[in-house]
Amino acid sequence: METRKIFRSRAPAFAFALAVILGACAGNRSPEPSLSDIRKLPYKQASAYSADIGATLAEPVASRVGEAPAVLLDYLRKMDGNPAYAAYGPTEAERALFADYYATLPPPFKRTMESKLLGVYFVDNFAGGGMSDYVFREDGAMLVILILNSRVLGSSLTDWIAYRDSSPYYDDGKGIELRSACAGGEKYKGLIQTLTHESAHIYDYFEHATPFVERHLAAASDSAASKDFTNGMWAGYFTPEQAYAIPERNETAFYGLGKKLPLSVAQAQYAALAKTPFDSLYGAGSWAEDFAEAAAWTWLGERLGIEYSVAVLRGGREALRFSPCQVPGSAERRATLRSIMGL
Repeated sequence: METRKIFRSRAPAFAFALAVILGACAGNRSPEPSLSDIRKLPYKQASAYSADIGATLAEPVASRVGEAPAVLLDYLRKMDGNPAYAAYGPTEAERALFADYYATLPPPFKRTMESKLLGVYFVDNFAGGGMSDYVFREDGAMLVILILNSRVLGSSLTDWIAYRDSSPYYDDGKGIELRSACAGGEKYKGLIQTLTHESAHIYDYFEHATPFVERHLAAASDSAASKDFTNGMWAGYFTPEQAYAIPERNETAFYGLGKKLPLSVAQAQYAALAKTPFDSLYGAGSWAEDFAEAAAWTWLGERLGIEYSVAVLRGGREALRFSPCQVPGSAERRATLRSIMGL
């Protein structure tokens, strides 16, 4: 996704990467490339991922796991300024794990992936858990690809989420600790949450649970009020309604993709988060991330019995605990999500 899963918009980095690529290809250094410009990019061509698109889409989704092509790796390295990104080839056991976890996804999400997901690519050293992105067929029809961090195959679910939630902060020595937990998820790897989260994004690209997943795909009529999930929650793509403001929200960056905040800020952030309907601090970054997180934690909770929570400790004692099932307005949002996911 354009935002790359952090609070601070990745639009500047995304636009810079596109400008570099477009500039190299066509002498265009515009900081805000148009969708028509984006369609011309090599990594946006569906043909870069499959020589026979129809045959690929007829295969089981688990069979679409492949090695990330050079054109995709080149783009990802430019976007994040990280030349260490490398294609990872999963073992047979890891492929089987992907297939098992894919089978647990909400049926509507799987139906979208079956008809629209062109390829799944694991990447070493990737900054983030995953990233879904759109590509185009020659006739202009949109498909998607899925990039996943190879670490989610080996990290336990709790360890992965704890890493994610702690990644925006550095310890400033004020006695604050952050402890994330996924009770009931002890047997699962981090892939279970990342895949469920990304499958929600893929569904959203085509079924529009939110007005749009990426701003380049927005229509003139799209607004927060146009969708039940965002109406009353979001003033804009990156901007929650004022009642749901969170301290330092715009300066919070996950996975080392920005400057870190002092850990002492976390107590105020989670205290504010507990007064919002958001399912995680991560999900409060944009309405697209809000939907993906809310869908993932709702589904994992109700179908797999996994309960996510975050405890903030001060001086070794719990100062507050956040759990998405306890946030204000959760019942109403859960009803919308259950209808979408078929719960």
